[in-house]
Amino acid sequence: MSEPDRDAAAPDGRGTQDDLGGLPQVRLVRRDKDVLVLPAAAAQGGGLTAQSDFEPFPLAQLPKLLTDQLALFCELLHRRHGRCVGALLLLDGRAREWSFRIPAQRCGRTASCWSALARDVHQTSGGVLLAGTYQSRVLDGGEDVADAVPPCDGVHLVHVISPQRQSIWTFVRAEGVTRRVPAEDVVFDDLEAALQECLPRLTFTS
Repeated sequence: MSEPDRDAAAPDGRGTQDDLGGLPQVRLVRRDKDVLVLPAAAAQGGGLTAQSDFEPFPLAQLPKLLTDQLALFCELLHRRHGRCVGALLLLDGRAREWSFRIPAQRCGRTASCWSALARDVHQTSGGVLLAGTYQSRVLDGGEDVADAVPPCDGVHLVHVISPQRQSIWTFVRAEGVTRRVPAEDVVFDDLEAALQECLPRLTFTS
């Protein structure tokens, strides 16, 4: 089962993640070309009226250095232990910056089963929202990568280790619909951006 434990899974109308002792979770809605981030309570109301201290905003892109780090981590764990692993992608609702945490989980040979309960996620700070996942998978013959995406709103990356050549698939789930999207829609090359920002201050000598 490559998704959060059911006790910590996405709300299904009976309560929010916080009600269940889980991390507060985003709700995503599609508006024209944007995907907007809302707190769970606002989205469940069916509109864009957010909590007084939370203004809806366009979904921020993930920094490539973060996804590269997770890719290397997943590959290292699989090479050493032959197991898959999942990470939670966390979005700071005020700074609009991404981070990740590796929660408590059961790591199997083909998938992992993780918890999104706050007690099972190491060192989270206030104001962060569960906004996606990154997981490694070994697919069975005929298994669709999209089936690995958890049933909760957010940006979800599935790192397929085998049987085919390693690849990373990117999805956005919003309003109950999962769509595969180009990587450049959800990931930006922060290393390239840093290089371009520094170039005017660099003098190349012979």
